[in-house]
Amino acid sequence: MQHEDDIFRYKEVISDLNSDTPMMRDVQSQRSDKKYAGLSEKIESLKWQVAQLQEENSKLKKKTKQIDELRSSKNDKWRNSALQEQVLILTQKLKEFDVDTESLKSSSSRKSRSNRSVVSSRSSLPRGPGSLRRTNTVSTNDVSTHTQNTF
Repeated sequence: MQHEDDIFRYKEVISDLNSDTPMMRDVQSQRSDKKYAGLSEKIESLKWQVAQLQEENSKLKKKTKQIDELRSSKNDKWRNSALQEQVLILTQKLKEFDVDTESLKSSSSRKSRSNRSVVSSRSSLPRGPGSLRRTNTVSTNDVSTHTQNTF
């Protein structure tokens, strides 16, 4: 049954093809040729657009790269100038410290000659809480060693 329907349709197609005149076949051929030519033109147009877009894309990439380099070089210039200012300030401070240490050395050498007895009495004084002499009693005035009930 199914095969009979297929055979019937194929016979109709064959009869239609046989009934077509050569002129109708030429018209159909020309239509398909025009359609093919139109599609070929569209393909060429699209290829040209793709090429233009790729060229524009590469130009924009170069431009953004140049802008990024400009920005980074400006930032580098600002950073370099700031660092140079810091270096200048620190070298001035270093010179001041050198001058201060030289003046302290010269004044301390004068004082040490005149006040040797004062220095010997100061050596027995503790310099800070960590240098206190350890005894069996706990000093309540020394905060660094007293930790009871502080939490």
